[in-house]
Amino acid sequence: MNLARGWLDQCSTRHASCRRRDPNFVPTRLLDVSGSTIRLTLTNPSDPIRYTNYCCLSHCWGGVTDIPLLKTDTLTSFLSKIDITTLPRTFQDAILITRQLHIQYLWIDSLCIIQNSADDWTKEAAVMGNIYQNGYCTISAAEAPSGHGGCFVRRNPLNGNAVRVARFRQCEMLFQPSEYSQVQISKSGYKTTKDIPAPRLQMMDVFTSKLASRGWVFQEALLSQRILYFGKGLFWNCKAGQASELDPLGRGMLHQGMYYGAEGDAIFRAPVEVSREELARSRGVEKGGAKTAAVVREKTKREGKSRSKVHDQIFFLFSGGRALGLGSPGRAEYNAVCDLAAEFGSSRKVSTKKFHREWMGLVSIYSRLQLTFEGDRLPALAGIAQTAISLAGDVLEGQYIAGMWRCTLVFDLLFSQGFVGTFDGYGPRPRGDGNQCPSWSWASVGGAVVESFLATWGDDWPSGMEQFVEVVSITADYDPLDPTRTGKVTGGQLVLEGLVIPCRTEVKSYSYTDRVEVQLLDEEGRRIGEAIPDTDPYEFVDGVTFAVPFLSMELGQRNGASLYGLVLVRREDDFARVANWRATSSKDEPLDMSRYSGLKKTITVK
Repeated sequence: MNLARGWLDQCSTRHASCRRRDPNFVPTRLLDVSGSTIRLTLTNPSDPIRYTNYCCLSHCWGGVTDIPLLKTDTLTSFLSKIDITTLPRTFQDAILITRQLHIQYLWIDSLCIIQNSADDWTKEAAVMGNIYQNGYCTISAAEAPSGHGGCFVRRNPLNGNAVRVARFRQCEMLFQPSEYSQVQISKSGYKTTKDIPAPRLQMMDVFTSKLASRGWVFQEALLSQRILYFGKGLFWNCKAGQASELDPLGRGMLHQGMYYGAEGDAIFRAPVEVSREELARSRGVEKGGAKTAAVVREKTKREGKSRSKVHDQIFFLFSGGRALGLGSPGRAEYNAVCDLAAEFGSSRKVSTKKFHREWMGLVSIYSRLQLTFEGDRLPALAGIAQTAISLAGDVLEGQYIAGMWRCTLVFDLLFSQGFVGTFDGYGPRPRGDGNQCPSWSWASVGGAVVESFLATWGDDWPSGMEQFVEVVSITADYDPLDPTRTGKVTGGQLVLEGLVIPCRTEVKSYSYTDRVEVQLLDEEGRRIGEAIPDTDPYEFVDGVTFAVPFLSMELGQRNGASLYGLVLVRREDDFARVANWRATSSKDEPLDMSRYSGLKKTITVK
């Protein structure tokens, strides 16, 4: 914990990028863990300074049902006392860590949101992003599959951390154990040698853990100022960079993992470790205080350490070092979305193509994650959307709708089902029962989605682009208790004006793969492209389908053109989206949409 305290102290006093986004934000409720008794506290929004420092717990519920929950009938008792012995191990560990970090308050979702009140959940879900974004530190129980798993994991004695074998003036030589270690096993008088894995402390373990597969954790990881990951080892992540027990200064190992970065790459100064008492003195004794003190500088001077010598050390890893400098999933896309949004706010212009690419790239990663309730698909991403809106000033105000943006809508609507590996299987899944999103939103699809093919062009989009459809209007229905209009959607409609081409389908499956190909043919039997189903490819085969072209792009004389659109099915009074439509042509087989000019209509898609 001395190392964790050192990271936290240096980050809070030195990293300008790791500041609270909204100093006036206060969670509705917090757990006061400063005394011998744990109790729930109703915060006072008019006194935000008092609650400046609070930790958040990022954890996996794991289907556990035997843990205390904040409910309407337990609220009064929780305000008086919460018996720590009744809490699951992960919660108890989080309380211990918060106390060791000398922080008074802790936020845990199941103890700070009234679980049997739909109204309270809606209000709190709308500010979930703010809760993590403005927390002092997020405690991540990375290896706990449920509330009973705990934050602390028993260390493996065979853990393959590097061992110093020599120290020189300008560098250190470390020995890294091989991927497998050989041990002798005695049984019934016989000895045999067996290879067993030698695990290593690497950041990738955090990003591929059970916790990282959960949808809600996605925005928790991206929005938190600072994260302490408790897993197979101790890891640190903040806006400035990453660190670990193997890389305490946060230099970061280069891609091949053979040596650490140079002096300027370190995000911390040596020595990093700070005792609990020193951390308390650096913040002041008063509750919620955040006094700045140069404890680390004093400690360095006291111990006679030469910071320059420490920074000049170059670490060499032999026998398979691993990269630790990887960002959490979606970090690059999230940073790009934020940069573009800030650029919109200053220039008053929206670069639609870039924004579409980065936002839908973010959605593509997020959509692979698991959610217990399909209805949480948009609420669990709301904090990221709110951040983009706030960074753009009023340029993106009112632009966000059902997981998409009005300014890039023609492109965003062309998402397709991923047909890629997800954390819980491959291929499309049926739309969940609790998912009320309209069919035109990617949030209505039960599995992974990918951005439109247009996004893969980067900044050099083909110049010969033709648009066949116009968005007349689009609306979405939100809960009135969600003032941000970024959370759960209970309905909506999209009105389009364009070509509506009747067609039939032919389904071809391949026994040696999971792939199913759906070909589209117009009323005269001409093949007009391929449909990529949103869910079950057989759900719309029997009915009459309609292809609606959106965009065509000239790819040059050799490659012809590509066309992108949607496949719809007719319902009683409207249409529903069932697939993405793609068609390609060559010089010999041009895509001629003029033959369908008499099929232009205005339709409503729900």
